[in-house]
Amino acid sequence: MPPATFLTPSNTFFRFLYSSTTMPSPCVLWFRGGDLRTHDNAALNAAAASGRPILPIYIHSTDFVPDEVTEHSAAAVWLQAALADVSASIVALAGVGDANVGLRFFKAEPGSGAAGVVSELLRVCASVSEGGGPVPVYFNRRYEPESEHLVKLLQQRIAAAGRPISLHSFPGYLLFEPDAVISQITKDGKDSGGWRGHWGTLMPFVTSCKAIPGGGGKTLPSRPPSAPLNVLHVSATLEKAIG
Repeated sequence: MPPATFLTPSNTFFRFLYSSTTMPSPCVLWFRGGDLRTHDNAALNAAAASGRPILPIYIHSTDFVPDEVTEHSAAAVWLQAALADVSASIVALAGVGDANVGLRFFKAEPGSGAAGVVSELLRVCASVSEGGGPVPVYFNRRYEPESEHLVKLLQQRIAAAGRPISLHSFPGYLLFEPDAVISQITKDGKDSGGWRGHWGTLMPFVTSCKAIPGGGGKTLPSRPPSAPLNVLHVSATLEKAIG
């Protein structure tokens, strides 16, 4: 069996090379639905800066897609096209012309909820761990309650099993983290930079964002087998179109 290939940082570019005798054990870059991009991706940048080979993955779960993502729907076509696009972007970053080095796709058991996604992620981590060594997992934060619950469940499962997996979460697609804005809004005192006006306008939120340091103007900074994208059955319409 040929050696596994991983996304590996090389200066400001990326290349896919992996040899267990010359490189550290890989890290996992977990792409989550709704935040499928390689540009302006804090988790990707941190994974690259780690110096480890990178395994980019996407775990599909029917329990973690919007209700409008149904078979033949426009939302399903968009999701499948977005997954194909981000995979192609990773291949382009690798610069080796090998489609096999793109995003790796996995599928949670239908109806298994957060537990199914967690189980699949832990299975992937176990498969790439060199001799039981540590596996860092990098991902961007999502803010829906069910997504926050998923990460808490993942933390609990890792702690209970005593697995050498470290989680590294980064700000996602928002300019300001909700906790920081809420903290600023709820400060005591009318002139504290928090509450001003009434909730019928956007200004209390804007004022609180500006009061956050830097808020005046902020710029966001062995390989397991992958299931084919069409096996996820995200969109039968697109699968038929692309053959």
